[in-house]
Amino acid sequence: MDGQIIDATVVPAPKERNSEEEKAAIKQGKIPERWKAKPAKVRQKDRDGRWTVKYSKAKGEGGC
Repeated sequence: MDGQIIDATVVPAPKERNSEEEKAAIKQGKIPERWKAKPAKVRQKDRDGRWTVKYSKAKGEGGC
C-alpha cells in the first residue's frame, strides 16, 4: 500500500454558539425555528451533545 498526501492544511473555523432560545428548544427535543429554513445547519449541529463542568469549577475552587 502506498499513497501521497496532497494537502493537509488545518484552518481555524468560526465557533457558532447557540442562543438561549435555541438551547431551550434543543433541551426539549425540538428543532429551533431559525434552523428549519436551513437543513444543512440541522445536519451540522450536534443536538445530542451535553456539556459537563470540571470538578474544580463546580466546587468554586480556583486551583487543581
